[in-house]
Amino acid sequence: MTIKEVQAISLDIVKDLHDFCLKNSIRYSLSGGTLIGAIRHQGFIPWDDDVDVVMPRPDYERFIRSYKSSRGYQLFSHEIEGGDKVELTYARICEMKQTFVDQGQKPWTTNEVGVWIDIFPLDGAPSDRKEAEKKVKHMTRVWLDGMHIRTAKYPFRKTKGIINKIKLLGKRILYFHRSNIDSHIQQCKEYDFDSSDYYCNYTIMHYGMKEYQRKSTLVPIILHKFEDTELCVMSGYDEYLRIFYGDYMKLPPEEQRRTHDYNGYFWKND
Repeated sequence: MTIKEVQAISLDIVKDLHDFCLKNSIRYSLSGGTLIGAIRHQGFIPWDDDVDVVMPRPDYERFIRSYKSSRGYQLFSHEIEGGDKVELTYARICEMKQTFVDQGQKPWTTNEVGVWIDIFPLDGAPSDRKEAEKKVKHMTRVWLDGMHIRTAKYPFRKTKGIINKIKLLGKRILYFHRSNIDSHIQQCKEYDFDSSDYYCNYTIMHYGMKEYQRKSTLVPIILHKFEDTELCVMSGYDEYLRIFYGDYMKLPPEEQRRTHDYNGYFWKND
């Protein structure tokens, strides 16, 4: 698949999510690189190959338990019936009929899946910054532990080189029969979202304390142009994006304009 084809499928999935959320009064916002794309490009960043969405935890839990796609897409979540094969603390919506995605070295499900979008829950966080730093540091360790567990399940037959095979063997001995998904999810929920002045995405800790944000950056949620439609974005997007990326309106150097580390997107009829 070309990047434009991946983006077209992703856009249709997020349109489906948007329609469902509006009908059911569920709050969501574009986030990360998808939010930069909405503000800087009025659509996708040209080289971006995924869609990131965030929801307050109460909305997220309603969403994963009630979502029904009008276009035939499938929700994957560890927290719903049949989710025991999903090694994620957040949710994904996948196109399952036409596309296939190689999950790369961090497989997240034993199911065959197609192009997906990510949905991350936002949980409450302590107002005291020192307490917040302590919580983020702990959750980063929990998240990294989960990443090791996932990489331990990468097939030996796909691993190239004796050194890499030895490393994989070591991870299998330490992590293969472990799972920390349930514990990770419960620890995310320590602080109630509705009664907190700050929030954090504890499910994926790439950015550390940058994930710690004032709740006023998120609400109210507004509509913003994205490609040929309008999608929901947080009203405080400027503060949110500057904390994450600095001058987000400036294009990065060409060598940094790259897609994610999956092995490939394919049409099933190829």
